[in-house]
Amino acid sequence: LVFTNLSNKIKTPIIYVNCVGIQNSGKTIFSFDGKSCLFSPNKNPAYFDNFFKEDFFIYNHGEKLSPPKKSNHFSSVSLIHTALEYGTKKICEQWGIKKVVIGLSGGIDSALSAVIFSQVLGAQNVFCVNMPSKFNSELTQENAKILAHNLGCPYTQVPIQYFVDQRKKQIESIKFINTKIGRAHV
Repeated sequence: LVFTNLSNKIKTPIIYVNCVGIQNSGKTIFSFDGKSCLFSPNKNPAYFDNFFKEDFFIYNHGEKLSPPKKSNHFSSVSLIHTALEYGTKKICEQWGIKKVVIGLSGGIDSALSAVIFSQVLGAQNVFCVNMPSKFNSELTQENAKILAHNLGCPYTQVPIQYFVDQRKKQIESIKFINTKIGRAHV
């Protein structure tokens, strides 16, 4: 709305250009969709159909405005999915990642990871491991197995309760020594 109003006010088309790619800040990875658009006076904005793709077009200001066709409108869910898939693909390429192992719990977080990685790397390159303990229900274990099967990913189950119990015993057996540390007087 801001650019449409400005274009109408100055009676001149405005081209809004976005970059496409990813930026890795070392902590967060940003995906840039490259979605550019053209705002012209008294017309609806023309969006270019190139989410997450490089594009090239020429617009001569003196000529009659005929931008590329208007974009298909994506739902916000499909746009988020496309952004996740694009960013994951680019960072895997950048880091040379060809295979991943996912701790598939049967919950939504690991399920989303398995879906995105299987689409980016191919299901045969996503190894799903369910690691149940006394805290996992049969339902979540079965959900993990079904998801891996439906995606076509290699799957295994490695129960970890024994290791959890051993680590708990080890931590409980630690003896702490009371020590008094004197304060330095200044």
